[in-house]
Amino acid sequence: MSSTGLKSVRVGVIGTSPFTDRFHLQSLSNHKGAQITAICGRNRTRAQEVAAKYRIPHIFTDWREMVRSPEIDAVVVVTPNNLHHPQTMAALEQGKHVFCEKPLALDLREAQEMYEAAQRAGLVHMTNFTFRGVPAFAHMKELIDQGYVGNVYHIAVSFIGFFNRGDVMAWRRDRPQAGYGALGDLGSHAVDMARWMCGEIARVSGHLATVTPQLKLPDGALVPNETDDTCALLLGFQSGAEGIIHASWTGHSGLAGMLMRVEVHGSNGMLVADTNRLANPRSWITLVGAQGDQVQAEPLPMPRLYTEGLDVTGEDALVRTITRKPWYAAQRFVEALLGRREPSPSFFDGVRVQEVLDGAYRSHRQGRWVEISPAAP
Repeated sequence: MSSTGLKSVRVGVIGTSPFTDRFHLQSLSNHKGAQITAICGRNRTRAQEVAAKYRIPHIFTDWREMVRSPEIDAVVVVTPNNLHHPQTMAALEQGKHVFCEKPLALDLREAQEMYEAAQRAGLVHMTNFTFRGVPAFAHMKELIDQGYVGNVYHIAVSFIGFFNRGDVMAWRRDRPQAGYGALGDLGSHAVDMARWMCGEIARVSGHLATVTPQLKLPDGALVPNETDDTCALLLGFQSGAEGIIHASWTGHSGLAGMLMRVEVHGSNGMLVADTNRLANPRSWITLVGAQGDQVQAEPLPMPRLYTEGLDVTGEDALVRTITRKPWYAAQRFVEALLGRREPSPSFFDGVRVQEVLDGAYRSHRQGRWVEISPAAP
């Protein structure tokens, strides 16, 4: 495990959205080894509000200026996808370690450039695939690695949300800013989950659908919807396992949140995690499984590491307490910078996911399977 030599980490955050506030800033402020020394947002008033809340001393409205600041060691990028590449590359050029939101970039070329630049500079780099920190999925990964299911036959990942249902334009539905629609926003999490659980992906077949043909701008004008609202992917893994992914942000609000389900079957058993933070916070610490001749799957014990101090009585309580954990969200990045854990998932993981996303998009357009190149760190 490499070390940066840092005893504490001065962090600059680009982005002031409610998501940034609730997850990244809260995680960083909860870590004793981190100091949030700078915040950058296009709206100075909003940036000042965030700075006051977290007692951040330096406020910027120009991210280029922020990444040049000698007051920061690392940068957290929480911006629309089209900004990930320029902001990350600029931060790396200034010798800053980088924690970037997913998907890593607009396309594979950009993602590879980010990874290669970080490697050349010898800097810590991580991609925020948040769901690796969900206890149910983290323990599922551990059990798979320990042989609980035997040889993996197949995995099914479903990620359904309702927050982009309807015809309102948002940056995630604007192709120049997002690159993809549901495929990149939710599908990137699902692809990473499948790869994390089952190893490298060898081929992909993708189908994308746009169920909302027009989107409404703030002035009421209608424009064509150029992004996918839902997608389905078939995966073939290098191990011989098969996978199915379904990602959609057109689910009905009766789901009461974001429903992510992961189901793995193998030669000796099966595991299922069915998570919905808003509707059932306890689902984040619930994993069921069955082995051998066992007919009925049953809840499995969750390691104390993932339950101690975690409040699952409500969604707000869950977020408040999980952002204190060194294995969740931005705290993982700080832990890596302090030499306490490997910087994973890294930009390399972001590149591998990006290749599958690009492959799925090409598959949809060309009507064929697309081969994924072998991994070469």
